Amino acid sequence: MSQQPDWLNQEDKRAGKLSESGQSVSNPAAPKPKTRNQKSDNVDRSLKGFRLRVDYQQRFDTLVAEQKHISGKKGPDLIEEALAMLFKKYKKL
Repeated sequence: MSQQPDWLNQEDKRAGKLSESGQSVSNPAAPKPKTRNQKSDNVDRSLKGFRLRVDYQQRFDTLVAEQKHISGKKGPDLIEEALAMLFKKYKKL
């Protein structure tokens, strides 16, 4: 018999605690994630690849996941924001 992974055991415990407390996992009163603002600018975009340090890539992926739910911004939006800050710092705007 195979053993369940740790994350699955943790989810089972969390679900059991929620059930015992009378809470539901999908609370209908929970705030919904903000919707992404549609950009009104008609800017041409192109694909650019970057080689990143592994730790930067992992931290960026975590940031994207957090911000997707908080502000609705996705990876390309955050990269453009970061580049705008760099351009401003080095007076390239």
